[in-house]
Amino acid sequence: MKPRIICGVPYLDSRDIADMAKETHNQCLTAIKKLCRSISEGQTSDEFFIKVASTSKENVHYLISKSGCELLRATTPGYRSPRFISSYLSRFADAEASEERHALMKASASVSDLNVSARLIIAQMQAYGAPPDSIIETLHELYSLVGIEVLAGVGQSLPRWWSSKRIAEHLGVFSISDLPHYQAVHAILNEVLEIRNKHKRIQVLAYGAHLAVSTRYDRHAVDAVAEWLRERGYPEVVVGKNRTFSIWYRD
Repeated sequence: MKPRIICGVPYLDSRDIADMAKETHNQCLTAIKKLCRSISEGQTSDEFFIKVASTSKENVHYLISKSGCELLRATTPGYRSPRFISSYLSRFADAEASEERHALMKASASVSDLNVSARLIIAQMQAYGAPPDSIIETLHELYSLVGIEVLAGVGQSLPRWWSSKRIAEHLGVFSISDLPHYQAVHAILNEVLEIRNKHKRIQVLAYGAHLAVSTRYDRHAVDAVAEWLRERGYPEVVVGKNRTFSIWYRD
């Protein structure tokens, strides 16, 4: 089993540790409990072992950090074999490398980049017949890189979360073609105001048989756009990073 990551720290299940050491799980639990009692003052056993509560006594187990494995290795004869040492070190090395890759991706990822990736992922998964729930679960993992939640379900009506088009309609921001100018609103939100990701959600929409993603915003974002327009006397031009938008206002 892969290590479980808690607050950026990988932990292995005591049942897996017992298997790697060729011990019974009860023997492993006995060794862990003995170490928990002997840990010196000023330290917490959570640095080494986290007890996982269970309604069934048979399912009680511990999560063990790399430091916990090293403590077992140093104090308990059954955990000194080369096989056990190489097994736990390789699992923690894989977990730490994965966390580093995740951190690098998180630092460099942008929502627009992820939207492009999401379109490719959706197309590939739909081509293989993946159900919508599986696609949404995969998108959850993708957008977690930038801390944005993916809303449950496909195309549900969620009044709390606003599309750029709905914000444009609400604020009376229209294009010269007399359509809600969602592009101008999008530019204000993401290029001018740079609204933080905590005010955004991703919604999966259905267009016939095809799925797509769309960014939604909370009321804070709507009010921020309204205030920006008001403070500037309702400008007729919005300048984004790469485009300029002509707008007019409808009461």
